[in-house]
Amino acid sequence: GHDNPHAFSFHKMIHLASTTYPLASNTEIRDTLASYPLDANFMHILLQPNDPTPQVWNYFVECDDALHRIYRLPPLTVDKGHGIDIHTSSQWFIISREFAWYIANPPKNSLVDYL
Repeated sequence: GHDNPHAFSFHKMIHLASTTYPLASNTEIRDTLASYPLDANFMHILLQPNDPTPQVWNYFVECDDALHRIYRLPPLTVDKGHGIDIHTSSQWFIISREFAWYIANPPKNSLVDYL
C-alpha cells in the first residue's frame, strides 16, 4: 500500500532543471551516487542570506525546446522589499525515497509545517 515509503519502487528522486547540462556521463553520475548510502540526500543550500544582483531577477519558461525570458523582475530596493533576508539554493536536488515520503506525508508539527 501507499502507507509507507517502501511501497514505492524508486530509490532516489532527482530534480534537474531543464537547462541543466551534465558535466559528467550518466555512468559517472550513477557511480558517484552509488558510492554514498542509499538514504543519502544531496542539496546545496546557502545558510547565509545573500543579495542577488539585478541581473538574476528574471522569469524564464521553456517552449519549443528553447528557454525564453518572459519577464524581468524588479530588483529589491530600499523602498521595495529591502530588509528581507533572501536564502538561495541550487536548482537541483537528489533525495531519498524516505525523504520524499517525509515531505509528502509530514508528521504533525514537523519541519515541513514551517516551509
